Amino acid sequence: MPDTLFPTQHSSENAEVLSTLLAQLSRSHDLLGALCEPELNIADLLHCDGAAVSLGDDIRLLEDGRLLNGDASSTRKLIGQLQQQPRQARYQLDWQNPIHGDAASSTKILALPFDRLGNGWLLWFRSADTAQAWNDSELHLAETLRCELLEISLDHARAFGAKQRRLISTLGHGLCNPLQSISMSAALLKPHDQRSTDLREHINVASESMLQQIQRVLEVNRLHGGESPRLATADTNLSTLIASEVSRLRNTSLQLNLQASIDTDLQLMLDPDKITEGVRHLLNNAAQYATAGTPVSITLNCDPLNDDVVLELSNYAATLPPAKLGTLLSAHRGGERDGDGPPGKQLGIGLFVTSRIAQAHGGSLNVQQSNGIIAFQLRLPARIRAGDTPR
Repeated sequence: MPDTLFPTQHSSENAEVLSTLLAQLSRSHDLLGALCEPELNIADLLHCDGAAVSLGDDIRLLEDGRLLNGDASSTRKLIGQLQQQPRQARYQLDWQNPIHGDAASSTKILALPFDRLGNGWLLWFRSADTAQAWNDSELHLAETLRCELLEISLDHARAFGAKQRRLISTLGHGLCNPLQSISMSAALLKPHDQRSTDLREHINVASESMLQQIQRVLEVNRLHGGESPRLATADTNLSTLIASEVSRLRNTSLQLNLQASIDTDLQLMLDPDKITEGVRHLLNNAAQYATAGTPVSITLNCDPLNDDVVLELSNYAATLPPAKLGTLLSAHRGGERDGDGPPGKQLGIGLFVTSRIAQAHGGSLNVQQSNGIIAFQLRLPARIRAGDTPR
């Protein structure tokens, strides 16, 4: 094989380079920097004329084992083209837009994605005119690095998520005390005129609203951490509860054509506040995303097959791609308005919270779409009608 900038290494040396790279990665929170250390980087792992690593908007070119401050626009263009290709763990191609050198020449590319969402790629380059394709041993080394990098990235993400949840919990609990002090202080103020009375009421309303938002964030933080919603179950007339929420939405969204069919006297042991929260998320989501001028339908009845109580809410809406439909109930989607907050205040957590509330009651929340209609089905098991407290 013709000479390149990086001479072929013996297998034992390759293994040592890989081991050193992995050690650099494991002790660093800067993955990009650890892969591109001037003393040893991914260009030293394989027989190549150059290499590059990208993560986010940052692309670093490697040549002769050193960082380059050169133009990364060609590499950026290459990655953009790779992102449009069918998903693979590894790509090998001859590219006609070279990273460096004569514009008439082509370049052999070995590219491995390790974080598609974060634009994370490992790339090695060879002159197509003077070099052969990568052999099985080299491909194995690159794949091993990619797999280890995935594991390290996941560990970092889990550690970051745990720190984030601790921070949210500390901040949320820390804000509750001053808010309660403000609220109690407002109650002690003696009104001298109507203006003072109005200001005191405004303080009370604002404090209560902020406290509810903090409690909601803390609850979602617990759900993200794997905990279940905390239930305070009571014997509840679900029919009356749903009818009340339908009436509330009709009064606040006069333009909405809400059609309801609610069976009467459906008595269940459940947490009325949590179920109200979940139903409110579903109704507000429908009100926001229903196709203008089309009805929103809500039904509450018993499944004749097993006596489960089923709440179904459906509306006409733009058809979602299957991949997006499959993530509607996940924790990290974003989009629907949360709770009964004003437009634009979108936390994207309402459907996720509703799903977890249903699960805590031993039930489920499912979504499906067909012929331009999207339907959410909240199912509560028949056993909770007998007075059993959900676990």
